[in-house]
Amino acid sequence: MNTSIKFALILFCLTPALWAQWKVQEAGIRLEGIAETDNSVVAPDLATLPSIYPWSSIAQGDLSEYDKNYGYGNLTPRTHLFVGLTKEYWTYTTLRVGMFYGNAYTTTASYGRDVRQVIDTLRSSSSDRSVKIDSLNSRSINIDQHYQQLGVNAELLFHLNPEKRWTLYGGVGFMAGVHINNRIDITHRESIWEQINFGDQPTDQIYFGERSSRQWLGSSILDREQRAVDGLGYHLAASIPVGLDFTISKNEASTWNKVHLFWEWRPVFMYNNLSEGNDMFAVGIASAFGVRVHW
Repeated sequence: MNTSIKFALILFCLTPALWAQWKVQEAGIRLEGIAETDNSVVAPDLATLPSIYPWSSIAQGDLSEYDKNYGYGNLTPRTHLFVGLTKEYWTYTTLRVGMFYGNAYTTTASYGRDVRQVIDTLRSSSSDRSVKIDSLNSRSINIDQHYQQLGVNAELLFHLNPEKRWTLYGGVGFMAGVHINNRIDITHRESIWEQINFGDQPTDQIYFGERSSRQWLGSSILDREQRAVDGLGYHLAASIPVGLDFTISKNEASTWNKVHLFWEWRPVFMYNNLSEGNDMFAVGIASAFGVRVHW
């Protein structure tokens, strides 16, 4: 019998004994939102877009005059269902395990270019004041990813004075999940604006005393969008949760003494596999509100 089979049999035999030491002491739900920071440095370079998105004629076009504007920004609402496990001698420690589901919207990258030129200059015969008419041609390419997340998470939490009505806690957490129903949208927008520029006044504004107004003569906007359904992706994350817990009733004989409300804040370090050739490391901030029943 080889070593791997022996190890598997030993682990199988020990598993019931290991889990027998644990008991479920609570269950709850947590609503969480994660906002990623702007990580422009990890947005795909323009030169790599044709290989990352070979199906898009927009990505295959001439992008030589475009500049990178920003990178990954994400707002991810999630719903967590969890149970809390403890051991007999774990008075101040809880192992919280559960599963989560959420929708995610990620602005993978944005690129743009602006071309401004004077198309006409008018001069007043009475005041000798010059009036310039500018043309602004603004083009942008946005790459957005939509997907749903399904996964599991585990958190080891250490409570400070858990017997009191208000208590603080902190710990470490880990999360792993898959992306389903992936969709990539690549949008090319071209806007052409004409505006009045009075003499030396700031562009697109004229001043009347303390008031200012934008003087747009007209505009035209052209949007072109391409969409693709991507394969399964996945993500991994580590976090440092810090929370504040509140017991609804301080009367130990009351049922409400077992019901707790809590608020959490945590920095999150994430790795996302969004699409082929487009992996991403990001840092985000998560905040959550939840309720748990402790017995």
